[in-house]
Amino acid sequence: MTWKINNDKSYYAGVIIEGEKIKGVTVGLAGETVYQFSAINPQPSGSKEFSDNIIDVVSHLLDNSPGKIESICFAGEHFSGMDQTYHSEYIDNYAMVDFVSLIKKVTNLKLQFQSGIYSKTLAERWFGKGRGIDNFAFLNLGTGVSVGIVHKNILNQGAYKIGGQLGHTRRFSNKKCRCGRIGCLETVASVWAVKSFLEQNPDILGEEITRRLDNLPLAETLNYYLDSILEEKNKKSVIHLMGMAESWAIAIRNIVDVLAPKKVILGGSMLRAKDIILPIIENEIHSKLFPFEEKDISIEISELGEYNGAIGAATFLLEKIYNIPEPEYYFDLI
Repeated sequence: MTWKINNDKSYYAGVIIEGEKIKGVTVGLAGETVYQFSAINPQPSGSKEFSDNIIDVVSHLLDNSPGKIESICFAGEHFSGMDQTYHSEYIDNYAMVDFVSLIKKVTNLKLQFQSGIYSKTLAERWFGKGRGIDNFAFLNLGTGVSVGIVHKNILNQGAYKIGGQLGHTRRFSNKKCRCGRIGCLETVASVWAVKSFLEQNPDILGEEITRRLDNLPLAETLNYYLDSILEEKNKKSVIHLMGMAESWAIAIRNIVDVLAPKKVILGGSMLRAKDIILPIIENEIHSKLFPFEEKDISIEISELGEYNGAIGAATFLLEKIYNIPEPEYYFDLI
């Protein structure tokens, strides 16, 4: 069985699955990449550019499939398996994008929805660092912070059925979060904290870029920040990132102390700076609480990269449509 990873339309990643054990072909589309394209803040959720690009990539995947497509799964930051709309905190204050009506313009295929972190964790369980492990946590350090938990071979969907919202656990600061609450982890360790830091230190990017931060996609803002660390070796940026890593480390340590996962897998765009981030997290995780404590927890970096959301969306369809209950490792990823 082969997965063909397709990423030649805009900022979207699609996965086409084909093989002897499948009756047709399935497409997984990673909806998280939607907000990377549309995260100019603020942007109308119903803008022509946003809608046309979603339709464009779906049409492209359908036209280039080598066989019959039976379903499409959208996996993204605030998709829910129980809902058919995209709740985006990055667009119009949690505006809802009606994907069903949108995709009906190009196909009558049945649509499935799943959250981004759920899908990414599912991908890790089947094809990544979580393969064959009954207890692990997958932490995505991207524009925000989210966590997926596999405990006793069960993938936990979290309190809101969209995976664990680690970024909105509180008491990390006295700042107001975009969600309206005070002190969420994302107020001090996310792209929003990065943006605030850069605005307060215009010398890092220069006045011209700093003035344009409100009109840049979040992913681009993050790239500028990481460039200042990795390429320009800016000391202020390095110290700031180390502070964010300490906050992530505390949050991860809480997961470790409560659930004792055998492995913590890290993914997300922040890990371009893994050489700075990883030692801080490892130091916190391996520190002892009790003298009799014996920790055997490994911290590893995901190998699935930017496509794990799309891979997870397609994997969800394998479970949902073809009733494959357990990971079967007969795929070539190309």
